Formats: sequence, structure tokens, C-alpha cells
Amino acid sequence: MMRNSNNTDVIYSNSKIQGKYSCYLYNDTINDIIISTVKENTPFLPQQLIIQPGIYKAGNNAIDMRKEGLYRIIFPEKNNYQIIVYNHNLRALLSALAWIHTHGDIDNKSSWTQLCDKATHDKIYLTCSHIADFTCKVLNAQGYKTRIVGGIASDMKNGLDDEHTLIEVFDKEANKWIVADIDNNSLFKSKNNETLLSFKEFRDALYTDNVKQVLISKDVKFDISGFKSLHNYTMGFIMERRNNSEQLLNWYRRIFKTMIIEKDFYSSSDPESIRNAHPNYTYYDSVALIKKYY
Repeated sequence: MMRNSNNTDVIYSNSKIQGKYSCYLYNDTINDIIISTVKENTPFLPQQLIIQPGIYKAGNNAIDMRKEGLYRIIFPEKNNYQIIVYNHNLRALLSALAWIHTHGDIDNKSSWTQLCDKATHDKIYLTCSHIADFTCKVLNAQGYKTRIVGGIASDMKNGLDDEHTLIEVFDKEANKWIVADIDNNSLFKSKNNETLLSFKEFRDALYTDNVKQVLISKDVKFDISGFKSLHNYTMGFIMERRNNSEQLLNWYRRIFKTMIIEKDFYSSSDPESIRNAHPNYTYYDSVALIKKYY
């Protein structure tokens, strides 16, 4: 991950960490960090987005960062630090990325380097396809196989929220693909099983009313002050309408009648409208699409 070169001197100063607001974030919990006196040979906190578990020095304190997940280290009026601690816990890594991101569009034009740098000290604000791309790159850098998946409403279109992009990542421990909606802080299970679902399994469960949302973050979901459409229309009211699990699942049901994996798709309603909107996509029947990817 890229180094953040801005205001890193506070790490090497005698500044005191603000323990009240510094925290460790994992799934839908916010926890106090463990701060202690610096011991001899304690290494300084690395200035990069992803680091190994350990105990690190920041200012005049040592921080216990041996648990995997996201840490926020606060030096009021000086700088914030946001660090992912990762070893091999995929769920902790996905949770950290969900905490870092809030749905918006002010960072959509930022480069990979700029996003990595900003993420070490601030939230990043991206729409679904951009956070999916960023997440895949982060996961790929850690050795995971990923792919872009999603859906497009082929009927009941409103021109505002007719498409959505998620990611699938191959979980080596479970030996299966799992789908993650980082934009909506979610993984998925069926109601009668604790196994995380692939995109295919999620879609099957969605239309049989057998899907359960698993929150991997409880951050501020929408940048409603700055998120606008191409025509400068304020999207805040529309986004907040989906700010509960049942409304989100109802929206998914409208979107995922079309199943897109990379640039291949199946639609249960109107494949011609998808072809017309995306002529570079290849249509498969449902059996052939599943056989190709699963």
C-alpha cells in the first residue's frame, strides 16, 4: 500500500494520542484501543494503509494493534491515522474497507495512489462501481482472486438507482466464492445456514426470501451533503430511503433480476434492454452462466 507523506511527523513527536476518540473497528462494533507506555525498541507505526499485527509507537504512546481490523489513531488538530491491521483474516479486511468507505462521489476521479493515501487519514467517498474496483485491487494485492458482479434493473427503471456493483472474492479457507457489498457494508447468509453466500447463492436466496444481511460495518453510509446526480440533483432523500435492511433487500430484488459477472450476463426479464444499454456484454442463459463461473 502507498505511503502517506502528509503530516507524518506527529507519529515521531511527543504528542499524546486522544484515547477517547481513537478506536478499533471490527464488523459492527467500535472498541477502545489499548494504549500503554512506550518500551525500548517499540517500532514506530508504519505510514501505510495495511500493516502486520503488532505493538507500535505513535507520539508518546504505544498502541496494541495485535487484533486484525481497522484502527483510527487521533491526534486532535494535528492529524488522523487510519490503519488496516491484516494477517490472514479476510472478513477483518472486508470490514475495514467498509468502515473506510462512505457512499458518495467526491473521490470517484481519484487515482489508486490518491485513494490509498487519503484512506490512511480520512474517509473515502465513492459510488458502488468505484469502491468495488478499489476493493478488488486491495484484495488482489493481498493474494486474493476477485471479480466484479452486479445487476441492472430491466424494468421499473427510474434513472436514479437502476444499477449496482458488488464484488466476489474467493475465500481460500472456505474454498468458495463469497459476495461482498462494500457500498452497503454487507455480506450475506441464508436464514438457515451460517455459511457466507456467493453471488449466485445470494441471488437464489434473495428471490426465495431466504437471505440474511450480515453487517461488516456500522459507519455513516451516505455522503448525503455532497452526493448528486449528473444533473446536479441531490440524492440524499433517495439514499436514506434504503437505510434499513428490508428496503435494501427490496431494492436488490429490483436490481438483480439481471445477473452480471464480469461482462457476461443473464436476465430473467428483458435481456434485449441490457444488450442495448451495454453492447459489450455477452448474454448467457442462466445454466450456462452458472457453469462458466461456478
